Amino acid sequence: MIYEYALEPDLVATWTSRSDCGYFSGAFGIGTPRLVSRLPKKWGKKVRDCIMRKRQVELLASLSEKMIHHSPHSWNDEECWLPNAELEHESQPFHAILARENPNGHPYVIDDVFVGDGGHALWAVKTGCCPARKGEDMASAVAPLLRCSQDVILVDPHFRPWERRYQMSFEEIFLALMANRGSRLRPDVEVQLNTKLGYGHFCDGLQRHMPQRIPENLSVSFRRLKQKAGGDKVHNRYILTELGGIKIAPGLDEGDTGETCDFNLMDREQYEKRWAQYAGGAPAFDADRDPIEILGTRETRRRRSTR
Repeated sequence: MIYEYALEPDLVATWTSRSDCGYFSGAFGIGTPRLVSRLPKKWGKKVRDCIMRKRQVELLASLSEKMIHHSPHSWNDEECWLPNAELEHESQPFHAILARENPNGHPYVIDDVFVGDGGHALWAVKTGCCPARKGEDMASAVAPLLRCSQDVILVDPHFRPWERRYQMSFEEIFLALMANRGSRLRPDVEVQLNTKLGYGHFCDGLQRHMPQRIPENLSVSFRRLKQKAGGDKVHNRYILTELGGIKIAPGLDEGDTGETCDFNLMDREQYEKRWAQYAGGAPAFDADRDPIEILGTRETRRRRSTR
């Protein structure tokens, strides 16, 4: 529901009309299903070198407000942007590449003929879905967001580490976080829940059941939250990252065969409110002691069946 797009700087420079600038400004960014990849690192400079109109400067500022940091596997400054992007896609895939043309006929390149017409499948992405309430399906729905994110908060008030329905779904989410990250750093991951469980019982459950569900060398923090007097409840379920947020119902745990769940992209206003509550400098909840750190031991070189 949130995807990484590589934009050719020369293509962005052709978006000169007021309608183009308005359309693409609203098509990317927090609260939308699309984010721009910073490819290469000086992507913004490459665009600025080509644009002339004030509205294009404003468009560039909008596109650059929240970008995905993409460290290329290799980049040849002597080569044109598109061949570099196509080569990078092979090692660290984008959802799509937007370019002026598609000389090699790649299915993942949206050329100028289709850009913005809404008809291309890689452009017309959805902001909500109803996956099966099974770990693999739930993780697959948010995998494009997870692999690009550096700061990840999973909120489920009723998380229980000894219950298999949580073990299975969280394991798949953690695996999706680490898959296809390329040169990106390991993410900072936190699970937040309420304090209705006894502290000792909860700590014991984490130590017994979670290390083997977390990929090796990934550390996950588990933070218990309490409602402040007159404040909001730790109630709903979210996946929050620095790139956007997903609201989830009924929960992040697995359900019975045949059950589905709702995943919906938060708009900017909703996301900013929840991000401030759970990740901001002045959180909306009191913390119950320090977070508990669990280092993963789950091998990821081969997939094991645990069902």
